[in-house]
Amino acid sequence: MSLLSDQLRTSDQSWKYLFGSVSKSDFFSQVWETQYLHGHGVSPTAFAELFDIAAMEAVLNTSPSAYDVSGASSLSDRDVKLVRRTKGRDGEWWSGMLPISAAAGAGGSFAAFARSAFNQGFTLVLNRLNLRWTPLYELCSALSQHVFGYRCDVNLYFSPANAQGFEAHFDWMESIVIQLQGHKQWSIYGTPIRLPRADQKYKPKSAEIGPVLQDLVMAPGDVLYFPSGMVHEARTARDVSMHLTIGIEVDVIFTYTGVLMLALNRSMERVTPSAEPSAWLSVPSSTCTPLSTSELSSSSRWTWLDMLQLSILEVASRRSQFAFRRSVSWLAWSDTAEATAAIDNDSLLKASSLADELMHVWARESSISATIRFAAEFSSKAELIDSLAGELLSLVRMFSGLTASERTELGKIDVTECEASFRRILNDVTRSGDPTVPPADAAARGSHEVMRATLQYMAAQGRERHRDHYKADRAMLDINMQRQARYAQSVRSEL
Repeated sequence: MSLLSDQLRTSDQSWKYLFGSVSKSDFFSQVWETQYLHGHGVSPTAFAELFDIAAMEAVLNTSPSAYDVSGASSLSDRDVKLVRRTKGRDGEWWSGMLPISAAAGAGGSFAAFARSAFNQGFTLVLNRLNLRWTPLYELCSALSQHVFGYRCDVNLYFSPANAQGFEAHFDWMESIVIQLQGHKQWSIYGTPIRLPRADQKYKPKSAEIGPVLQDLVMAPGDVLYFPSGMVHEARTARDVSMHLTIGIEVDVIFTYTGVLMLALNRSMERVTPSAEPSAWLSVPSSTCTPLSTSELSSSSRWTWLDMLQLSILEVASRRSQFAFRRSVSWLAWSDTAEATAAIDNDSLLKASSLADELMHVWARESSISATIRFAAEFSSKAELIDSLAGELLSLVRMFSGLTASERTELGKIDVTECEASFRRILNDVTRSGDPTVPPADAAARGSHEVMRATLQYMAAQGRERHRDHYKADRAMLDINMQRQARYAQSVRSEL
């Protein structure tokens, strides 16, 4: 076991290693997913053990693709990029990239090709280094397991002096920057979309970005956090810069959007055999009856539960409804006891509040037609489909397969007539009794049976994902380390 892993055994150790004296509770209550945080390192060499130029050379000369689990493929455009900011014909700044395939035509090693491009002002980007270098694997594993509860990957950015790799842009994941060598100037802007999903990422035009909120300089040992959706850009001045960016991937399933969707499903599991199916699977009104099986699909039947689930996604996609996209506030899914204890009344009440807000948005602004248009627009995007719960996959595909006449027919449904049915279903999910009366005491708050069971279920799912992800990551890391050991041996033999 390495010295680094000894420093990352617990949640407090992992947090202190990265953020020093910054309070973890203050961070998650005041900073996480809302604003940036720039922390000055305790020393310029605080993170020297993570990665350096010698490690970069070893990775470039030995690593297979991180996207081929067999370890047979060489580095590709998904693994490594050579990028330089350039102005397009439209007057906008863009990121110009050299194709990695050009390295073969250069007649030398990729490392030599990368050095040549670097000398021409290109920034070298190495993706998913946690699958290639043991200290970075240990750091990502500890942060994911002990601190954030979400998958973490780390990329390297190595920039020459007086250079800029990327234009001003925003990312869909939460980001933590660790400055290893040199200095880098950062400009922080606003957030055109708060907490965007992967399928909501786009390139904002210069006119959309707005004024700079903060200019800052990252020095060796510094750490910078900024939330998803926050526009940023970085450039070097006099010296060469090397930094790592840890991407924290908050899956939509583990946000409050996911909580509401999964809670609806778990509510269905509580129906007894004697219960009247129509009370759950349809709406007792001619103006609210979904289309028949023959009008949609021979294998499925529309229910108002289906429609409600997709409406959650439609509402959560709106820029003004970012609260649905926030991650659930409990952490450490790898620890059963801690995860269960962290499922507190705050999480339950927040989910209940959002369920009520969902109904208000539907009654005030939305329609069945809006949900259908939403599904048709995004159903072909793999990012959305891959991030949805399995039970929603066929739902989205069915929406996209509707004919024009079927969509018109659905658009005629009276949403006002259906609101009571929607509220009845959500009421069972969120609380007992009158949904308009908030719980007044701890006993009342403890009545959120379905929601609490859902959060516990999500904690278990998170732990299972951790095991699967890091088992596969460890296997790829082992392949890389074996190659690096053979490469080091061959270099020593030549000497």
